[in-house]
Amino acid sequence: MHRCIQKHWIWQDANRFKWWVDLLLRANHEDKKILFDGVLTEVKRGQFITSLSKLAMEWGVNRDTVRRFLDMLESDTMITRKSTHKMTQITICKYDSYQ
Repeated sequence: MHRCIQKHWIWQDANRFKWWVDLLLRANHEDKKILFDGVLTEVKRGQFITSLSKLAMEWGVNRDTVRRFLDMLESDTMITRKSTHKMTQITICKYDSYQ
């Protein structure tokens, strides 16, 4: 990780920074196919599939907190996401620059 992260807004809050690092670590480092809810799904490098409920449970917060955090990341073009009623696909923008 580059030291310029210390100048980024996410550095100012320990929980948000931890959550951001968690998202980076969850992202696939290579393209692969996964079986999700009985459907074969391609997940690209820099992407992963999760749910708001799963993130909320693992981070010890409620779904609204997770949603607001992901909204912040999306508005700052750090991630994009596609959601269905069963899952959320998160793509880390500029994933290669974090590697």
